[in-house]
Amino acid sequence: DTAAISEMYTQEGSIFLFDLGSFGSLIRRRGVVITLSEIRTIWYELSPIAGDNNGIVMKSVGDSLQMYFDNVSDGLIATRAMYLALITRWKDKVALACDDAEIQPAWCGVESEERKLFFNTAAVGGGYGEMIVIPNDGTPVDAFGAAVNNAYFAGEEEAEHGQTIIDDGALQSLLGEKGVGPFDCGKESTIPWTAGDFGIDHLITIDYGFACYYTVCFDAECKIPDDE
Repeated sequence: DTAAISEMYTQEGSIFLFDLGSFGSLIRRRGVVITLSEIRTIWYELSPIAGDNNGIVMKSVGDSLQMYFDNVSDGLIATRAMYLALITRWKDKVALACDDAEIQPAWCGVESEERKLFFNTAAVGGGYGEMIVIPNDGTPVDAFGAAVNNAYFAGEEEAEHGQTIIDDGALQSLLGEKGVGPFDCGKESTIPWTAGDFGIDHLITIDYGFACYYTVCFDAECKIPDDE
């Protein structure tokens, strides 16, 4: 009975996808085993950040981590913290290889070369809405629905390195958390937002024609700085 299944497993929430950059190039340079081991270690180190922000890590899919959050704001705060932690991790690995080495590798001190050897960036996508949530012992382990598809589209297909994109459902939910909205991207040009709320400076509309998505800007220049 599809109605019974829907009633049992359907709920509203947000899905966030954290998609590591440079997966293919690192495999070519360092090999499959080393690269996959590095990803496993990264997920081990970054996953607690999701839990610290009321999130649940559902699963990893290749170089992407899928997470569930009741509130969009928690997902944005968590994924930004994960991104900054990834940058710190990269800098620490470079320092470990270069600063204390008796014989420095030739790539030390050349940032473009340093970036080629370790994961150092990611793209983030988020979606909010009704979805079928699959539990295991009461813990969500997977989800299906338009919000999930939108998160993958935003994070894997559209977002550039360091960029966070959310779907319209996520924006409306985020505005609802602030007690403002809704926002109609077809009629309005300025998203109602107060800089600093949830660590967000402002948001920018991306109108694809078939739907509106939004870049989340954590600073006035709309990037996540490498040096925080």
